[in-house]
Amino acid sequence: MELVYGAQRVSVAAGEYVIGSEPGAALRLTGDSLLPRHAVVQASGGHPVIRAAVPGAVVAVNGASIGADPTPLLHGDRIGVAGHEIIVTDPVQAGATRAIATARPTAPSLPFAGPSGPAAALGEPTGRLVSLTDGREYQVAVAPFVLGRDAEAQIVIGSPDASRRHAEIVSLPDGDVLVDLSANGTYVNGQRVANRHRLKALDVIRIGSEEFRYYPVPKPVPVGAPAGAEFRLGDTLMGLPSFKTPAAPVPAVERPLAHVRVKGGAAKGQRFAVRTAVVNIGRAEFNDVRLPDPSVSSSHAKILLREGVWSLTDLGSTNGTTVDGLTVTEEVALSPGATITVGDVSLSFEPQDERPAAPARTTVLPKAVPAEPVPAEPAPSPRAEARPLPQPPRVAPGDAALNPPRPVPGSILPAEPVRRSNPVLLAGAIVVLIGALALLVLYF
Repeated sequence: MELVYGAQRVSVAAGEYVIGSEPGAALRLTGDSLLPRHAVVQASGGHPVIRAAVPGAVVAVNGASIGADPTPLLHGDRIGVAGHEIIVTDPVQAGATRAIATARPTAPSLPFAGPSGPAAALGEPTGRLVSLTDGREYQVAVAPFVLGRDAEAQIVIGSPDASRRHAEIVSLPDGDVLVDLSANGTYVNGQRVANRHRLKALDVIRIGSEEFRYYPVPKPVPVGAPAGAEFRLGDTLMGLPSFKTPAAPVPAVERPLAHVRVKGGAAKGQRFAVRTAVVNIGRAEFNDVRLPDPSVSSSHAKILLREGVWSLTDLGSTNGTTVDGLTVTEEVALSPGATITVGDVSLSFEPQDERPAAPARTTVLPKAVPAEPVPAEPAPSPRAEARPLPQPPRVAPGDAALNPPRPVPGSILPAEPVRRSNPVLLAGAIVVLIGALALLVLYF
């Protein structure tokens, strides 16, 4: 491993290497804000790490401040110290590639028709990439922003499937665009990029075996007219319609693609909304589903949506992953309600399919019986209206029972009352009849 700053090259072996302004520093720099002992690079087997030499010293790796914790250094990392940029290179991975100079020409953003020239510094970062392998952050602050195996790339990819200049991110006025320059392809959300792809928030870029999640920098919202301006304008321009600032559109709430519910462990009961096609599960901060359990690896498993099918892959975890009790050794399809166990933590996978909701219960409605049609009354003719109605015949008093009145056409008669028999008279008649029959029998 080497630290490169201009013409200075420091080979890093076992021990500590001071970066600062003191005469005995391994990498001596100058500057008003530079401290005598600003940062320390320490190597003791494996990847070297960098930390601030004294409290308050600002040290950044790939544009992100490292704070007080030691940060591992990898091939292609860029160390920021008091306005200086130091490049970390590994000769084994870099091959014959020449380390870049720290000075960069200032030029406008270049078009993305093909491989662009030297990167030009942007005024402000337009986005950032977060590695889903180790959680490192990279600020998209130059154009083009190069990803590849070359040491000149802003993100150096160590995978053998990566090209030296594999892909670029070019910042345009309406957003960042990813341009594929490789032979083996660049993938976004599991789909291979056809030449170029306009990046959106939470897109996952995969090059070889490395994955990065893209986060755009929020754009400032334009300030509208001050409160009460419509009333002041109405008072000034009499007779004209008052000016009103149009209301800002309310952004639609995006429906989650799925949910992951924790069934056990410290985070039991917590539900994680899945809004992207790639979901990382693990103990580290950069995971989408973070499980602070010692049995869970930093990068434990990954859920992927591809062509409408959800699947899960174990990322080489220490304690393994199971789906419905079966150990995951390769990519496994996930069914709705599947139980995922990562380490000692159980999860429930709940996809949100677009299906019509079933009714709570089925209600049987009575069969409708069609009503009988009512015949329409014929309209009376003019002659019938002029003809007088027939008069009922006259009945002498006392003859009403013998000559009931006849119904007149078109008239309605009251219903005749129902005559009920007297039960006492009926019983007496029966007794008399029986007595008469008895006398006849005795007489004959």
